[in-house]
Amino acid sequence: MTSPKPTPLSLAQKARLVWLMAVSPEKFIQEEIEDNVRLNGGGPRQGSDSIHKVRKGYSSAFLWAVSAMVAGGLSGWALGQLSGASDFWDIAVSLAGGAILLWATLAVQGWSIQSFKGITLSERVNQWVFRSLYVLGTALISAGSVWSLF
Repeated sequence: MTSPKPTPLSLAQKARLVWLMAVSPEKFIQEEIEDNVRLNGGGPRQGSDSIHKVRKGYSSAFLWAVSAMVAGGLSGWALGQLSGASDFWDIAVSLAGGAILLWATLAVQGWSIQSFKGITLSERVNQWVFRSLYVLGTALISAGSVWSLF
């Protein structure tokens, strides 16, 4: 019988698992197999490569975030060079970026549209729009922040 409750973990154990996810995914997979044995009470279930998907997701998101910040920062620098200081517009651009981030966060759909494989058009469009809005919002906040330095 499968346990409906996750294994309780201390903060130190959580930190260790995050560390393993980042630097030693194979050790993480072994920990996951052992945890599955405890939860399922039977023989070991095969370790999945879900952690590799998690790692890829965080790596990709990091690159997108840095790219958006650089693009926004360069845009803010260019706006500052071309138009000089603007207490109103640099704040407006930053606020618009924050509003877009909030909008994306509150609008994204999860379980309500989830399929077994996550490949339906609705799911994919949901992710594309969410990520696009996040990149745009981050770029606008970065642009407004750099522009405010002039």
